[in-house]
Amino acid sequence: MKISPTTTHPLSSACLIVLLAKSNLTRATYSIVAVDREDQFIGGAGATCVQGRNVLAALYHGVPGFGVLHTQAVTLEGDSEAVLTAQDMIQNEEDPEIILERMRNLDNNTLRSPIYLDLYGFPDTVPDYEFRQNAVVDLKGRAAAYTGPSIAPLYEALGTFGTSQEDNQGTIGDRFAYSVQGNVVEELTVSVVAKGFAGLHDPRGEGCDLPDRMMIALLAVPDTGTDSGDARCIRADLDPKEAVGTPAAGAFIKVEAADSTVLLELNVIGDGVKDPTVELKSMYDDWRLRNPCPGGSTATTASSDTITPTATDAPTPAAHSSGDPCSSQIVSASVTVGTVLISFLASS
Repeated sequence: MKISPTTTHPLSSACLIVLLAKSNLTRATYSIVAVDREDQFIGGAGATCVQGRNVLAALYHGVPGFGVLHTQAVTLEGDSEAVLTAQDMIQNEEDPEIILERMRNLDNNTLRSPIYLDLYGFPDTVPDYEFRQNAVVDLKGRAAAYTGPSIAPLYEALGTFGTSQEDNQGTIGDRFAYSVQGNVVEELTVSVVAKGFAGLHDPRGEGCDLPDRMMIALLAVPDTGTDSGDARCIRADLDPKEAVGTPAAGAFIKVEAADSTVLLELNVIGDGVKDPTVELKSMYDDWRLRNPCPGGSTATTASSDTITPTATDAPTPAAHSSGDPCSSQIVSASVTVGTVLISFLASS
């Protein structure tokens, strides 16, 4: 599902200050959640333009043996009722569309300001879920995502125009299922990540397993230059302080087995000086030497699997009013800039 850029309902500066101060805003983020049904692996990978942010901790919520959830844009806390309920529902093997609808029902506090309404003509209620971008994929091969319609107006109020907020789901044969989602990104970003995961991005070819496909999916973005990636990192006209000409500032990959073993966890908390995927790829190559592809190879392999894209557009539940004029139910995290985290937990 793609949410087109809009100039409708700009947010007031006063409410934006309160909203952003109380939120985990992983602005300009693209990510993929995916499963390997043959090996019973779940995983996620992503990148963001936010400097000094642990994007892995902000986005990834895995349920080993069942499925995985990502939450981005104005992210939900890991111990929030919506996230915990979603994880329980994933474990109960409920349909991802129903899980996302339940998350919205639990995330319906509202952003309300009479002054802001009078000056800007915004609706009298803006439910929190409209600022979220959530995605669920499970080991039954089902995938769904929700991209909130108020994400674009939020960034436009901050002066960021002409970016894409969208999601895309698909399967690769009977083995892999995925969802790719991006907000405040260049228009080609989501499709580029999906093609990379599916092995349709030249010249890297197709990955040998879930970790390999995840790495290729992330690398597909810098491979395309400025045509894809986080707009704020790329375009100086949006934010000269953050625009460094790279597709992101921080990036991660995580893959878990059905028994909760963390097979791979690479996390670059970037300072915005260089492309984090370069460092991530170097770390990945070190891990791959210790954990070769099936058959002993450390290189990608080719296959005749085909990609089957699907799209979702789940119904939106009714809003519920809150007494807090600028509620977002988010607490910001503090992370040291320039730190690199790496775990080799499945070394041979």
